[in-house]
Amino acid sequence: MFRWCSYCQSFIGESEPRDDFRLTHGVCRKCKSKARAFSEADIQGIEPIRGFFAVLQSAVLAHERFDKGKILLQAKSLMINPADLLAGVMQPLLYEIGRLYQHGKIPAVEEHHFSLMIRELIRDIRMDLTLSEAHPESADILLACANGNFHEFGISLLELHLRKAGLQVESLCPGIPADQLVAYAKRLGVKVIGLSVSMEEQLQEVEKVARMLDNEPSFRPPLLAGGFVVRASTPPIPGVTLFAASIDELVEWVVKKVAELKQNQMVAR
Repeated sequence: MFRWCSYCQSFIGESEPRDDFRLTHGVCRKCKSKARAFSEADIQGIEPIRGFFAVLQSAVLAHERFDKGKILLQAKSLMINPADLLAGVMQPLLYEIGRLYQHGKIPAVEEHHFSLMIRELIRDIRMDLTLSEAHPESADILLACANGNFHEFGISLLELHLRKAGLQVESLCPGIPADQLVAYAKRLGVKVIGLSVSMEEQLQEVEKVARMLDNEPSFRPPLLAGGFVVRASTPPIPGVTLFAASIDELVEWVVKKVAELKQNQMVAR
């Protein structure tokens, strides 16, 4: 299920059962200190967001095209920020579209059209966030699709959440060769590198990046890898942290790691 804070209406993350794509209530960390026992009014706090999700879901079932501008305006009126819109509304909607297709409730062509519209919405949101920014000279984390991976949803979602957490993020999609990736990461002076993989053979690209980083004694940021094929059972890769956890746990790990590395740098000076 996809949890939203009943106090500030921000997206919290996923919870069990993972195959249930409905929206439910909870309390985010920011609101935990002032939270009390839930009242009926608190539980009703996310009803407007549930209603927003239900309207989009109905549009899918009615085979209606999405109006991207209208979606963004409605999200803004509900005070939903771009990262939460993607993670807590569009991501479960993508899962729901896949489930509807698997159960024969929408044809393959409709599944393709809706998925494409959501990907276009992701690009629009990212463009709005990055067009006003100058080309980065430095970044806390470099996110990249592993060379050969062209699926940008996961990496875009993670980028928005890391930005929301206050980190400087640079992302590359599609992927580039390992040597160019390492050279670019070094130029930016990043603290962490994250790679997204969509197929098992792309794990070889992750290994290649790890080996190249091992040959850079003065530059060895932590290397993360995650994506559709990374599971708890995935064999370990030397020099790589494989992440099969939820996106909120991944963001928490990166934020802590970047803060720790920055502190170590200050102490070293």
